[in-house]
Amino acid sequence: MTYNDIYNCRNILLNIPLSFEGRHLSKGTAANVMLLRVTYQHKLDEYFKIMQEVESGLKNEGYEERAKEYHQMKEGKTPKYEEKMKAFEAEQTAFLEALDEARKKKADEPVEIKNGKLTKEDLADIYDLIGAEGNFIYREAGTGKELETIREEFLSLIAYNLVG
Repeated sequence: MTYNDIYNCRNILLNIPLSFEGRHLSKGTAANVMLLRVTYQHKLDEYFKIMQEVESGLKNEGYEERAKEYHQMKEGKTPKYEEKMKAFEAEQTAFLEALDEARKKKADEPVEIKNGKLTKEDLADIYDLIGAEGNFIYREAGTGKELETIREEFLSLIAYNLVG
């Protein structure tokens, strides 16, 4: 499992309803879903903390001051110096490219999550809750945009990614 996988699995977990159309998951399954949400969030928090350190390490000395000065020049709060602005834009582009590459590399690293799966019984409870016929609305990771899928496909997504 990678950090990317963890991000996707956490989104699936967040979309598993604890109650649906007046019905509720069993207490045991609801507890398992909640605990897995927390477990996966802790791993994502770990990733974000690591990336904060990487980000700090990639910035050249004085980067923050140059960024502040650049934004003040852009907003017209100080006189514009085209050469300084172009130099910072080049520095910023290089920094953002290096950061993006570091994020991608770290996100693809293998990560272990102990007890990070639902059981077949949990899946059966989720099936009983939402059913397999009709459509299901879920929120997309990152954007929160509502997407629609077939319930059976959502159950398959849970089974493939989260049932061990």
